[in-house]
Amino acid sequence: MKRSLLVLIALVLIAPVFFAQGPPPPPPPPAKPKPVSEWQSFTSTDGNFSLLLPKTPREAKQELQTEIGNVPMKMFSTENGIMAYLAMYADYPVIFDTPSAIKSSLDGSRDLMLSRRNGQVISERDINYGKFPGREFKAKTDQGVLTARIILVHQRSYVLMAIVPLANDDNFPQAKDAEKYFDSFKLLKEPERPTNLGSMSEVASSADQINVPPGFFDKPTAWREFSPSEFGFKVQLPGEPFHHSTPLNPNDRRLDIHLWMSKGDDFIAEVLVQPMLRVPPDEPQRNLIFKSVVNGLLEDGDVKLLGEKPITFQDYPAREYNLQFEFGVATGKAFLVGSTVYMLLGIPIQTESSDGMTRFFDSFAVTSKPPASGKMDESVAPPPPKPMPAPKDGTPPPKKISVSGGVLQGNAIKKVQPAYPSDAKLAGVQGEVKVQLNISEDGKVMDAIAISGPEELREVSVAAARQWVFKPIELSGMPVRVQGVLTFNFTLR
Repeated sequence: MKRSLLVLIALVLIAPVFFAQGPPPPPPPPAKPKPVSEWQSFTSTDGNFSLLLPKTPREAKQELQTEIGNVPMKMFSTENGIMAYLAMYADYPVIFDTPSAIKSSLDGSRDLMLSRRNGQVISERDINYGKFPGREFKAKTDQGVLTARIILVHQRSYVLMAIVPLANDDNFPQAKDAEKYFDSFKLLKEPERPTNLGSMSEVASSADQINVPPGFFDKPTAWREFSPSEFGFKVQLPGEPFHHSTPLNPNDRRLDIHLWMSKGDDFIAEVLVQPMLRVPPDEPQRNLIFKSVVNGLLEDGDVKLLGEKPITFQDYPAREYNLQFEFGVATGKAFLVGSTVYMLLGIPIQTESSDGMTRFFDSFAVTSKPPASGKMDESVAPPPPKPMPAPKDGTPPPKKISVSGGVLQGNAIKKVQPAYPSDAKLAGVQGEVKVQLNISEDGKVMDAIAISGPEELREVSVAAARQWVFKPIELSGMPVRVQGVLTFNFTLR
């Protein structure tokens, strides 16, 4: 279940963007089409591919502003008689390397393409180009009969299209040229997997590593308002939440996926936040995001969707889901607020309904105004840090190292000591609290979890630890993330 809770948000970002803004339509055919009989080989060195085309194509390049940042794209178009051909490729900041990511990407590309062309699928099949996955489909559109082939190669997506402006292309001899066109596609050399990009398998692995802190399920309920200002929302939670963050793109921490979890008397509350860099511009794009949310919830196979409906949340699009888990029926609510996806999940514990869960959902509110549709959200997201330099010997650096508490103390440039709670003093509670930290390359605390110590002293210890700042730690001249444990001692005097 842990993986579903995290990956469901990541999936909203990885549908290819070729059709998010709509590629330019093929040029109109000549008045008296004259098919070319001798095709020629075309090679794109930068694109690392070759294919057969009826004549030299027109080239165009564009850098699209998308929900995951700027994505460079290059297009090649030509025609043969009334047949139009279009080849494109784009490079993403994320590697597609899990079955769910690949399926979501291919489904999203197809859906966005057809939604902008009033398309209806005629046939469809999964394909492979060697070890690389893909999809081929044929559809009727307002431009004619479209055949498309999509191939995912690490972080790169190739799209080939052939369009016949006829109601039934089977009766047109030139339509068979499309098979020649598709089958001629070849990669020039074996693509190397980039070492400086994040991948969907790393996101899934991080989800598997979410460890609920000791004593989490034994904490008494103590309602409080939770309002992280940098994420633009507030909500009532039944206890101090623990936080887990996962980078979708290690070179752009604005896209980090965030999870907070809190336990009440009879339910578990979860809040997931996925910032995006652009507001989805239209209804098809927003629908794709909500569809991806459902796909993420159902990914592990132990969750079933019982029902889904649109709901009203101020002026923002939102959905409500009823979900069957092994231990009961849960409720999920997804909100698309400007450039941010919020997902609230309430999971009852040995009960069918919960007053606390109602309080949790009803308390959710937006605290900052989002930008207009289609705009880049620079006000919410700070500029990304510079990518880490490549090592001189070509060996990729470790992504995280563990250090001792003494090293952490020695590297700290800002230390905050926790206040001793008066209630704990009166009750005679004392002892040692250990707080595990995950620290970014620039020395800031990304998350903090109390892993041992008296329950009455953990909350203040975590709050203090989150305020510490450290000198960046370097390995072979390169900054790395750090994990370590701070120890706070509480002694009655």
